[in-house]
Amino acid sequence: MGEESDDSSGVDPPGPRADLVVLPAFTAEAGKQMLESSTSVSEPRDRLRRLLSAAGLGSSALDVTTSSLTISHWRPGPAVPITMTREVSVTSPRLERLAGASA
Repeated sequence: MGEESDDSSGVDPPGPRADLVVLPAFTAEAGKQMLESSTSVSEPRDRLRRLLSAAGLGSSALDVTTSSLTISHWRPGPAVPITMTREVSVTSPRLERLAGASA
């Protein structure tokens, strides 16, 4: 009668669960780039908080220092906690990276 679609690839299609990993990972990478291009921690931290809130992850824990960035997010229910960490190792700001990104 009707054909049934059987997806036996074992890979979940993109959706809300995938976003719980992609969004913190994207934010962590963006934060790393900002920290490598900044002379302070406060401005990148504030921008990351706004980015997380805009992505619906405003309840995430955020720790930003001159040498590392950690974002942790947990939602009640079946989702597992997600933590993203990026190491930042810069001796002086890389302002040319920001100039290249805005071009």
